[in-house]
Amino acid sequence: MVELDDLVRFLQHPAKELLRRRLEVRYLEIEEDLDDDLPVELDGLAKWRVGDRLIDAVLGGCSMDEAVAAERARGGLPPGEIAGATIQEVRGTAQRIADAANAHLSARSAREALDVRVPLPGGRTLSGTVNGVAGDRLEVVTYSTVAAKHRLAAWARLLALAATYPSRTFSAATLGRGFRGRIVISSLGAPSDPLAELVRLVELMDVGLTEPLPFAAKTSEAYAAARARGAKNLAKLTEDKWVGSYKFPGENADLEHQRVHGGRVDLSVLTTPPARETESGEGWDERTPSRFGRIALRVWAPLLACEHLAEL
Repeated sequence: MVELDDLVRFLQHPAKELLRRRLEVRYLEIEEDLDDDLPVELDGLAKWRVGDRLIDAVLGGCSMDEAVAAERARGGLPPGEIAGATIQEVRGTAQRIADAANAHLSARSAREALDVRVPLPGGRTLSGTVNGVAGDRLEVVTYSTVAAKHRLAAWARLLALAATYPSRTFSAATLGRGFRGRIVISSLGAPSDPLAELVRLVELMDVGLTEPLPFAAKTSEAYAAARARGAKNLAKLTEDKWVGSYKFPGENADLEHQRVHGGRVDLSVLTTPPARETESGEGWDERTPSRFGRIALRVWAPLLACEHLAEL
């Protein structure tokens, strides 16, 4: 049995899943101890949690004022006017996301959960539940920036839906923040053979749970997207996501990547190993000599071919 949620987590972060499922190593988020101190500011994670709750409340029928009042009553915001600037920033963005969702997506009451069950080669079955399906479209609304991990999750769930219900024409839409305060939507259509794509992803997971893969969601997406548009600065675009900058750390700063690679290594650790004999044939780009490149294209090329990213 293959759980759909396990496949989603693997695609989002293979190194984390390898450590968690095979070595029982986990890096837990440290929760703040409950005490009597009042918070004086919200960090990025707290802002995301508040923003998601505000969006959920507004899409559920509350006004933004009611949603903010409920958030203050939870006790997680700084008291009085101390939270003024922060809550104004969060509520403004949350309101624009909720307005865009109301304009471009179905009503929340129209969404349902669908069970998926897909027979796989070798006698296994992929199964799970996909939430947020409105008619024939999977819809996700988030306060987060729509990133590689959200798009991979939508892709895997869309493939599972399309393979389980071949008579229906499924699509997926993920709506959230973009760059410079914009709102973006990632729209995905199902490929002509969703089962084949799903099998390829499961096969990749089988390998990635036995050894560290040269794959990282953002870095691999940057490579595949640059290849798709014929960018000349392919190496720099890819390296920027892996190494990051002084302000935004790259994926090589993830504790799981440091654990499997022995520290904050440069991109050559991923890109140097050549492709293997097993990484050839159907579904593989044989023009690409590196293992990193072939895996990036195997995962991302079909998704990018079926995706439309738009600012709202």
